[in-house]
Parts: sequence; C-alpha cells; structure tokens
Amino acid sequence: PAILIRRDGVIRTMSGGGLPLGLFDDFEPAIESLDLDEGDTLILHSDGVLDACDVGRERFGHERLIEVLAQHSTRPLNEILIAVEQALMDFCEGDVGDDISILALRVLPESLN
Repeated sequence: PAILIRRDGVIRTMSGGGLPLGLFDDFEPAIESLDLDEGDTLILHSDGVLDACDVGRERFGHERLIEVLAQHSTRPLNEILIAVEQALMDFCEGDVGDDISILALRVLPESLN
C-alpha cells in the first residue's frame, strides 16, 4: 500500500495495495481517494522493499520502512529515497535479492507548480 507522509510528519498507510497495476487484464484495483496538501509526500513501492531479507532471512518489512521514512520525512525527496535505499542495503548487506522500485511524489507550493 501507498504511504502518505503529511507535511507535519504524520505518516498514514493507505488501505490499498496488492497486485502490481497492469499485471492482469481483468484485475480491478482498489480505489482510495485522499486529499493532498502542500508539503505532503506520497510514497509508492514494490514488494521488493518489504520482502528484502537479511542474512537470517528476516524481512525488512513495513515497520522498518516507516521508521526510515519518519526519520527523513522533512528531507528533499531524493534524500528520502537515498535513505531508504541505504537502509535496505545495510539491512541486507548489499544483497536485496529482488527488484526494488520506489516512487516519491511531493505537493509543491502553488507558485512552483
């Protein structure tokens, strides 16, 4: 599921998630509506992020991802993505074992849109 980071640092996991979009012709994705305000950040990620394992086969998991995002939520988007990547690489000792995709979107001030 997508992760919403509000400008004030509150993090909310959306209720959707599941199969990748476009994988099956007859798949009907869940629809969830949310209002994004200036400074809010939306994080989309593949299952490879959560499923990355350490040498003891412990998963990186949702809670670890949330912790990393919380620690870096006020940083520029590229720094958030680098922090997640670094946390994954450290956790897995450089061998994530699956493809990883992360997309971060932030609502900019109106004057910059």
